Amino acid sequence: MNNNNNLLVEVTGLVKYFPARGDWFAQLFDRRQIKAVDGVSFSIPKGTTLGLVGESGSGKTTTGRLIARLTQPTAGHIRYEGEDIATLDGKRLKSLRRSVQMIFQDPSSSLNRRKTVGQIVSEPLRIHELVPDKQAMKSRLAELMGMVGLSHHFLNRYPHEMSGGQRQRVGIACALAVEPEFIICDEPVTALDVSIQAQILNLLMDLQDELDLTYLFIAHDLSVVKHVSERIAVMYLGKIVEVADKKTLFSDPQHPYTRALLGAIPRPDPRAEKRAVLHGEVPSPIDPPSGCRFHPRCSEQIGDICSTKEPDGITLPNGTFVACHPRSGEGK
Repeated sequence: MNNNNNLLVEVTGLVKYFPARGDWFAQLFDRRQIKAVDGVSFSIPKGTTLGLVGESGSGKTTTGRLIARLTQPTAGHIRYEGEDIATLDGKRLKSLRRSVQMIFQDPSSSLNRRKTVGQIVSEPLRIHELVPDKQAMKSRLAELMGMVGLSHHFLNRYPHEMSGGQRQRVGIACALAVEPEFIICDEPVTALDVSIQAQILNLLMDLQDELDLTYLFIAHDLSVVKHVSERIAVMYLGKIVEVADKKTLFSDPQHPYTRALLGAIPRPDPRAEKRAVLHGEVPSPIDPPSGCRFHPRCSEQIGDICSTKEPDGITLPNGTFVACHPRSGEGK
């Protein structure tokens, strides 16, 4: 979907199925699988941000965890700087951990509440043996606090003594500690107040410019993704349905699901224009709909083809990738 020769991350045919039942005994009687990620492909050039959006249950977080190798893929390829990392283990996987980091949605649960901020942020430095002595550790911790806009005095605090925005800054400091190239931001502002969201988004963009970082920015809110991304991938029930540059996606969305997501963004005057409306809930990934997975909720169906045949993804002349049958996917 991207012909850029400066690719840092390239995902091809990525699949992750989970057993429908977690208990091994129950699995003997229930062989169904949760198709969380089902043939996802996209690429991210160095120094850019790809936004990944979709409703809860679409597979966004699982995709991020697969790329970070926190979860083992069922099938597919994840190439980082040209190397397929889907099967790495041991020292090679540890080395990857330095290059690829993750910022999580809820810092309250991702930070160890029994440890001080200093102990939390120093842990990745110790694991990767990046500082030679206590003085170097002290200096590096103070530097990291400054990078995320916190005083070094916060190093002696516990997470529960901080606000949500401050805790998320600590989470960002943890990700930056090992000097990564690529950071997966998994809904990093969803749990924060709107005013704090803007501060964290601006911090992430400033850090990207300063450190030449590459981001996968996961969110369910297109207006948030628009603020930070050059390109946006739209995901529905385990599949990518559209990928386009930010300006094109907002001005000329090709997939009915994308149009519905855009229609859900609050406007100053909701009567100014007619907008697509998204009805119903995301179907179960255990038994996804036949054909196009979005067809039970789509207002632009074109006969039986939508419910019987999975659409082939095509790349339009303007570079937009869309997985939709003709007429509903090619123009409106």
